[in-house]
This record gives sequence, structure tokens and C-alpha cells, in this order.
Amino acid sequence: MLAKNSLEIIKDKKEKDLENLALRVFIEIDKKAILHNFSIFRKIISPSVKFFAVVKSNAYGHGLVNTSLILEKAGVDGLCVDSLIEGIKLRETGIKKPIIALGATLPENLFLAATYGITVTISNFFFLKSLLLIKGNIPDFHIKIDTGMRRQGFFLNDIKKVISEIKKHRRENNLKGVYTHFASAKDLYYPTLAEKQFNEFKKALEIFRQAGFKNLICHSAATGGTLLNKKYHLDAVRIGIGLYGFFPSEELKTELQNKILLKPPLSFKTVITEIKKVKKGDGVGYDFSEKLSRDSKIAVLPVGYWHGLPRSLSSIGYFLVSNKQAKIIGKVSMDMTTIDISGLKAKEGDLAVLDLKNAIEKSGSISYEVLTRINPLIKRIYI
Repeated sequence: MLAKNSLEIIKDKKEKDLENLALRVFIEIDKKAILHNFSIFRKIISPSVKFFAVVKSNAYGHGLVNTSLILEKAGVDGLCVDSLIEGIKLRETGIKKPIIALGATLPENLFLAATYGITVTISNFFFLKSLLLIKGNIPDFHIKIDTGMRRQGFFLNDIKKVISEIKKHRRENNLKGVYTHFASAKDLYYPTLAEKQFNEFKKALEIFRQAGFKNLICHSAATGGTLLNKKYHLDAVRIGIGLYGFFPSEELKTELQNKILLKPPLSFKTVITEIKKVKKGDGVGYDFSEKLSRDSKIAVLPVGYWHGLPRSLSSIGYFLVSNKQAKIIGKVSMDMTTIDISGLKAKEGDLAVLDLKNAIEKSGSISYEVLTRINPLIKRIYI
């Protein structure tokens, strides 16, 4: 074996140094919480229903690769990503489970989908024709039906032509599934919108069955639909936000939180890097947007909107210092935020943890956005 040259040794040392670098900001992921949530949904669906874990958008901020490895080991039947880039990354990591790319795959990249064994979504005639005109191997695909959401998908009156094109090019064996997505599946007591879409989807499935397609994987339910009604489960469900410890709507949370315990696995942590005493009337941060109403002790945190901390939390959000709320003072900056630690025992180097529930509520956003906007460059630590 050839000895490593000096440049390789330096590179290895740098990588080890980075691994051991003290972190100012980091994300902690509780693996047991992910497995708990997986178990909850696995029990909700019947054993015959496939469980597709949605790991798109960096697994909702939890880390694409490591979260997928945890779920593959736990026994999911497949993984849903947004893009081919995500799918290829998982394949190169060694993931063997079926992978479905829910977003559009450009015609120029379809050969890569075939090479890496990634199932693509076909939702319009441009992509269908691009796929069917390929000579040689093509990737397996699922047809998406627009049952009312008016995003991706073929309309009901397109389906016979879709089937005709697939048969004309003799690609029946590559069609593995048909699916739709509910625009609103969030209230147990008022499921009207989801019900209307589901009825439309059943009409689409009947057209495929009458055309001779008998073994397709048919799926309509994401987390909301899965909780809403078992009839929406069909052959498979796509569980995203529920795996990460959140209900998809306030309505479902109110109706089900006493029956279904979901555990958020993610903690957003930083350290106090500076503490100072400031006077009543002093302005804090850009534009002095907030002036202190009393003499105060404030702490500087090396975290800001670049990291994914919503700027809308300026002057209203909280961090937890020693499990006590410390209010954000002034504007959230790109890389720094100031909190009021008056009355708290704290020193430089102490942890400050984002109150995630408060952050979602106060930011005027939703769990999906707050989680997925956490910068993927921040180190994830799995415990």
C-alpha cells in the first residue's frame, strides 16, 4: 500500500479537526423520537399498506441521509424525495429501499433515474412523451392525478390518452403506481374537500383497472389523510410531518393530541457568546427597533436568519436558557440574535435552545416551513 502524501495527511487532519470543532450552533436529533413516531403510524395503518416515509427537503430539516438510514433500518417500505439529487444521494449512501421522486424530473435526467433505480413522477404530457420516447431502459414511474389541487397532475379526462400512450410504446411494465395529493385533509369532522378529491381519484383508478392495470400501487394519503380516514390509505401512505412530531393542522392536533402522542425529534441549540449589562432606554440591534424598558442583562447568540431562525421572531420569540424563557430583544440579524437574560443565572458558553413550539406560533408560519428552512450546513447530532 502506498504511503499517504503530505497533502492527504493534511486533508485528513483538517477533516478530523472539523469533526471535533466546538459548535456555536447545532441541531440535535433524537433517534428514539423518530422511531416512536414511525411506530405510531405503522400501527395506524394495516400491515398490508405500504409505509412510504417522506424525507424530501433534507428530511424536513432533520438530515436527509441519516434520517433515511434510521427509517430504512426501522422497516419503512420506501422513501419519498422531492428531486433526483436527493434520490441519488441516498443511493450513493447505500439505501436499497424503493425511492420515489415526487417532484418533476427533467427529461435530460431521466436516464440517471433509470441508472440509480429511482421511480419518477409523471404528471403531464410533456414529461410523459419525453419518457416514452427514450430508447432502451427507462425509469419506473408513477402517474400523478390532479383531483382538485391544481398543481401537478393529469386531469381525469386525460387518463385514457395517458394509457393509450403508455401502451403504444409498450411501457406498461414501467408504470408502478398512481397517486394524488389532498389540498386539505385537516379536520376529522369536516372532511368534505378530501372526500371530493378521493371520489375523483377513485374514478381515475377505475379507468386504469378497466384498461388492464391490476397491480399498481395506489396512494392518496399523506399524514393528514392517514389520520383522517382509513379508506384513504389504499395501497400505501406517504408520512412526512407526522414522522417529525407534528400534526399537519391545528384542527387535527386539537382532535387527536390526547389519543396520539407525537414526539418532535429536533432541538435547535446555540451557545451564549457574550453577556452585557445595558441601561434602560438603550436601543438593541439594527435600527434600535426595540428600546429597553428597564436596566437589563442581555446575551448575544451566534444565530440568525441565515441559520433558519425566522426574522419574524424579532422582539417576540423566545429561547430557553436553563429551561427558562429568554425573550428575543430587537431584530434577528443574519448571524446574531440578542436575548434578555435579566434575572437568569447564565454565563458565556451556556446553552440556549430555541423554543420551537413558540417559534412556529409566533412566527406566523407553520411547522413545515420552520423545520425545512433550517440551514442544511448546520451540523446535525443524532442521539
